[in-house]
Amino acid sequence: MTHQVPNPSLTSQSSSTATLTINAPASAANGNYNVLVTGKDALTGQYIHTLAITTDVSGEVTTPTFALSNSGNITVVQGATTGNTSTIDV
Repeated sequence: MTHQVPNPSLTSQSSSTATLTINAPASAANGNYNVLVTGKDALTGQYIHTLAITTDVSGEVTTPTFALSNSGNITVVQGATTGNTSTIDV
């Protein structure tokens, strides 16, 4: 994955901040993952700084707590003005 943040205008000895948010897909297994963050000068293309961090993916995988079922098909007749509704109870 590559993510670029907007280029701030910096002068010598100045700094800027950016927020990196890492989202794991629901299919990701619990565990530690390595993330490599690399800073590069937009004008020269030279690498300025590289940072290795570890992110922890954790969470409980649960079984769905509800299910949907069909109690019968519905038929809607063209131009119908009554009898064309369905009720969904949760």
